[in-house]
Amino acid sequence: MSCGSGHSPISHFIGTTVGFPKELTIETIGESTQEPPDTTAAVKIVVYTRSEGCDDCSLKVLSQWKRRMAEMDSLSPATAFVFIFAPARWEKLYSGLQVHRFTAPVFYDSCGAFERSNPGLPTNPVFHTFLLDKENRVVLVGSPIGNPKMWDLYKSTIARLAAHGGTLPDEQNEKSDPDRN
Repeated sequence: MSCGSGHSPISHFIGTTVGFPKELTIETIGESTQEPPDTTAAVKIVVYTRSEGCDDCSLKVLSQWKRRMAEMDSLSPATAFVFIFAPARWEKLYSGLQVHRFTAPVFYDSCGAFERSNPGLPTNPVFHTFLLDKENRVVLVGSPIGNPKMWDLYKSTIARLAAHGGTLPDEQNEKSDPDRN
């Protein structure tokens, strides 16, 4: 937050629609039997990582993401994880995926297309993880890695999205819904 602004650096990003440019290429290590990232799924967790000095450092969280993916698969299998990497060098990304045994397909953004397609993307990489609804609108921003409260917020928001067909009901309708727990 800047002094006196009263606005969060991500408030403008919530509710915007995220685009997935065609220039992204799908990459895997080894013989992956998993499907490519589903950008049309009703609920998506997007993790965007661009090179900011150390590719190896930015890939260290992959083992933690594998655990989150396994947990979500048991809770809400319809949730898609979309990993987009824009490393300085492809070789670093590929070796990092191998080192961390990350076999899920990922998008490789060799030309910065994701950022160009999403000009409202926050500049701070802390905010490059976000939850999208079925219309690819940003619902939640921030990484749940290393933050159990944020992970709980992701899970509860995903449950609400799933219960309402991939979109969040507006607060007024949700409060007046007699079937709401």
